[in-house]
Amino acid sequence: MARDRSAGYQIGLLFLGALLTLASSYIFWCAQMDADKQHIAYALYNEIDTLEETVVPLAYAMNNSSRQGMEGDQIPQIIYSPNGAYYDYRKEVSSLDKDLAHNISRFYNTLIAAENDRQVMMDIYIKVNNNTPEEKREELDEASAQISQRLEDSLTSSAGLLPSLKEELEEYLEIDAEGQAASSPALFAGIPVPPDID
Repeated sequence: MARDRSAGYQIGLLFLGALLTLASSYIFWCAQMDADKQHIAYALYNEIDTLEETVVPLAYAMNNSSRQGMEGDQIPQIIYSPNGAYYDYRKEVSSLDKDLAHNISRFYNTLIAAENDRQVMMDIYIKVNNNTPEEKREELDEASAQISQRLEDSLTSSAGLLPSLKEELEEYLEIDAEGQAASSPALFAGIPVPPDID
């Protein structure tokens, strides 16, 4: 009888230990998922903050230009780099808040469309200056004017989406008016973030 109780007690302890292990693994997994989301949002926020300095002035300049098409020296060097953060986190963006993920994708897809048009504009400019026959040159000039308008529209749209997207990311990351996050994302869940030193 005592042996049965001892065996039952040991089984109960094993079961409880397994439950505690499972619960702590789940808690750690959830904390890691939250940390990963914070990292993605933080990386994109930093990039968007930097992009704001180039995209907005570029959209403004294009909107205030009356030219048809673009000359080679007027075509931006690059609008969005193939090494950008969005390319690194494109698949993981969907793990963020649904509306935020949608707005991030919308912004970057518009920006990437502008970059694709910029590349096409550059190709046209190179062709035009490569001893292209006159009749073909007119065709390329027409295409250039259309793509230039599309590029302008994409840039204007991207610049228009920037402020609200930046604000959404600030709310998500709990960034205050001074640009300080309530807590910077730690590299791994469970690693304490050192307190701010005044």
